[in-house]
Amino acid sequence: MAERARKHTRRPSADAQDGGVPSKGFTDGEKDAPDVGGGLSAFLYDADGDNHEVALDGALVDGLADSDLLWVDVDSRKEAVAGVAELLPVDFESMSVAATSRPFIHDFGESFVLGVLPFPPSMAKPESEALICAVGHNWLVTVHDGEVGSLSEFADHLRGDSALGRLDAPSFLARLLEWMVNGYLDHLDGLHATIDDLEESILRDRADNEVVARLIELRHEIGRLRRRLAPHRQVFATLAHPSFDVISGSSSARAFGILADRLEMAVQAVDSTREMVVGAFDVFMTQTAQRTTNVMRVLTIVSLTLLPATLIAAILGVKMLPKYLLHSWVIWAGIGLMVVIAAVVLLTMRLLRHWL
Repeated sequence: MAERARKHTRRPSADAQDGGVPSKGFTDGEKDAPDVGGGLSAFLYDADGDNHEVALDGALVDGLADSDLLWVDVDSRKEAVAGVAELLPVDFESMSVAATSRPFIHDFGESFVLGVLPFPPSMAKPESEALICAVGHNWLVTVHDGEVGSLSEFADHLRGDSALGRLDAPSFLARLLEWMVNGYLDHLDGLHATIDDLEESILRDRADNEVVARLIELRHEIGRLRRRLAPHRQVFATLAHPSFDVISGSSSARAFGILADRLEMAVQAVDSTREMVVGAFDVFMTQTAQRTTNVMRVLTIVSLTLLPATLIAAILGVKMLPKYLLHSWVIWAGIGLMVVIAAVVLLTMRLLRHWL
């Protein structure tokens, strides 16, 4: 406890105290610490509920107790990652964000490195964002290119959480990955609301070409989401496998098992959302077919009503009619016949066919 007390009396550098990014602000006696450059933040959690941002240095790393948890978040600039690799047993070659296009996991015995694809801030380029995590027993390093929206939200969510120090790094990673999966689920909830609005417009017969274009766009977006999310199955299944209890034993295996189930639920939610889009498009096609049927019905009624009248008028207009038909009463009789035929057609359509 004395060692822990001495360690927790260390305060962050001036930059960290001001809320900025800690970089070179080491105290006296730490001048030999490697220059990690900018774009780095380090957070220390312990079982007593004490958690604060610290300046990363060799003394901090060497003084970590089993009940401590160190989270180091790094921008993907090479000098920052390389500096962290000098302090922690991080495999630098596995930490390249630019080379990460699919989830992966590499086991190094006492630590492991995995890459995941969190939900991107913009679906225009979903492949542009990756998150690399290096995990030891009581430390975790996350590397990313620029700001990761879901990661910053996760960090805000953790502030003041006194239970974090009771977690080992793999269990902390499970919480981080679950937050990542929840980012996909939250986005799907928004898509569900959009699809419901489109279906309402379709059912109210207010659909136009923009609705079709939006449905096609949603279909493509959901396809990209699934291609981005589904490959995590193999990585999460590896984490949940009992043989992967290299660092923390079965405690994290249970958390990773829950995470794998959560991922499967997210993939199924993506599939369900895709079916919703297909269903909305089917509703639109049904509405379109119904409108076409209504138009053909009107044309049929008009044709059956006017064609007999046209035929009668054409016959009466022929100059070679017999003389007994060349009287004015014939014209009125023809007009009456036209009216009778039109009435019979309209009554038939209303009473028998129910078209009117």
